[in-house]
Amino acid sequence: MDSERHYDVLVVGAGAAGASAARLLAGSGRRVLVASPDGGPHTPSAPPHAGPLARTVREASGDGAEFVRGEVLDLRASGAHARLRIRGGGSFTGDRVLLTVGLTPGLPSWLPAGAWGRCAFDRPRGSRRSRAAAARVPAGARGRPRDVCVSVGRGVEALESALLCVGHAGRVTAVISDPDALDCDQAWRLRESGGNVVRDLVVAAMQLPSGSLKLLTTEGRELLADTLLLPAAGAAVRRPLTGLLALSVDARGNPRTNGSGRTSNPRVWHVRDDSATEGFSRAAADGLIAARSIAEDILLSGSGGAATGAGAAARRGLRRSLGNRTVAGPARLGSAPG
Repeated sequence: MDSERHYDVLVVGAGAAGASAARLLAGSGRRVLVASPDGGPHTPSAPPHAGPLARTVREASGDGAEFVRGEVLDLRASGAHARLRIRGGGSFTGDRVLLTVGLTPGLPSWLPAGAWGRCAFDRPRGSRRSRAAAARVPAGARGRPRDVCVSVGRGVEALESALLCVGHAGRVTAVISDPDALDCDQAWRLRESGGNVVRDLVVAAMQLPSGSLKLLTTEGRELLADTLLLPAAGAAVRRPLTGLLALSVDARGNPRTNGSGRTSNPRVWHVRDDSATEGFSRAAADGLIAARSIAEDILLSGSGGAATGAGAAARRGLRRSLGNRTVAGPARLGSAPG
C-alpha cells in the first residue's frame, strides 16, 4: 500500500461504528481507510461465523474500504486535508476524519457508590492480585487464594485482566458482551487455566455486608465478586487524539459533537462505540448517522473540502427537505460544538 495514498475519509477505529460507517461510505463510492489502533481481532478475512462485526468488516472491504492496524502515532486535521500516521504502516492523508475511539469511559451506572477503589478497579495491579483481593486472603492460607474475581467488559481487555488474576484468586470469571471474543486466544487460555468465560451484560449490582458485590445480568445470572475488574472504566484514553486534533471537549475530555457526530473541526466527526453497554446495533446506527453526514458534506462541498458558507446553507436546506427521518437508534452524542 502506498504510504502517502489519499482517501476521502480516514476512519480511526474498526468497531461496530467505524466498520458500519466505512461500509456505507465505501459502498457510495468513497475512498475509505480504516485504521484499527488497538489491533482488534476483526479483519476482512474473518470466517463467516465470527459475528456481525466481522461480517460488516468483510462487506466494507468488499466495497473497497481498506483496513490497516497499528498504533496511531499522529493525527492532524488542518488546512486542505488531514494526515494520519500509524506505527509500521506509514502515513495517509484524507479529506475528512471519523473517530470511533478515544472516548473517556466512566463508571457504569449499576456500580454501587463507594465500591470503586475498594473492591472495583480498572485493572489488576500489574501481575499481582488487587489490594482488595490480597486483603481478603484468610490468615494462614499460605498463599492459597480463596477470593472470587470477576472481570466485566466488552471482550479482549476483560479477558486479559481476568488472565492476570489466574493463580491469585480462587475463581476467575470474565463477563464479556462481544460474542466474537468467546473464541479468541485469550478466552481459550482463560478456560484452560480454570477460569470461566460467559457472554452477558451486567445490569445491576449490590454490595453485601461482607464487602463483596452481587452482580445481576440480563441472562438472569447472579455472580458474587470479591474483586470486580472493569478494564474499560475510569481508564485514561490510550492516545489523546482529541488533543492532537485540537477539538473542543467537555469536562470529561470527550469531543463535543452535534447530533450527526460533527465536532468543532469541520473535517472531523466523532461517535461513541459503546458496544459493551449498548450493543452492536446502537453503535452501528451511530456510525451510519455520522457516515451519512460525511457523505452529505462531501457531496455539497463539491471540491472535497469541508462545506462552508453557501455549501453549509445548502446542507441545511437539504436537511430540512429530508425532515426528521433517521436510521434506527438515533445518536445521543452530547452538546453541539462550541
